Amino acid sequence: LWMASDRSRQIEAPTAHGDEPITAVHDPGLVRFLETAWSEVRRQSVPRAFLSADTYPNRSMFEGMSDGAIQRHVREPVFVGGRAGFWGLDSAAPLVAGTYVAARAAVDVALTAVDLVLGGAPAAYGLCRPPGHHAARSMYGGYCFFNNAAIAADSIVRTTGERVAI
Repeated sequence: LWMASDRSRQIEAPTAHGDEPITAVHDPGLVRFLETAWSEVRRQSVPRAFLSADTYPNRSMFEGMSDGAIQRHVREPVFVGGRAGFWGLDSAAPLVAGTYVAARAAVDVALTAVDLVLGGAPAAYGLCRPPGHHAARSMYGGYCFFNNAAIAADSIVRTTGERVAI
């Protein structure tokens, strides 16, 4: 994380921000899935070096049906390959052993940049990988797992009450 101050430039380590900023923007079920997906891959003995969806039983496919019909037909699968499709947007975001840790670290980088600027730094640059811009409230995709920009913007709004443009 790079920060500009009045007379110098320095690199700062990100600080942990916990679950609350993420669950303020993302479905807690998505967070839970990403946190446990790799351990489920191992527990279910999936014979691949990555996890990609086997099917896409995503809730959005049932949009427009009655709440009762959705509750009867739309359930998070037990098999991790189906769960990947339940929470996933596409096959362009395979999960590997370090995916959740990297996605959480990217959120902390974005939020630390917010903390620095709100704390008085004239500028901060937080390079977040994975980037996050394809992630939606209840879906990951396009190599994006948590929407870092949305989480940072939400944090600014909650802290300052000001509107944010991205």
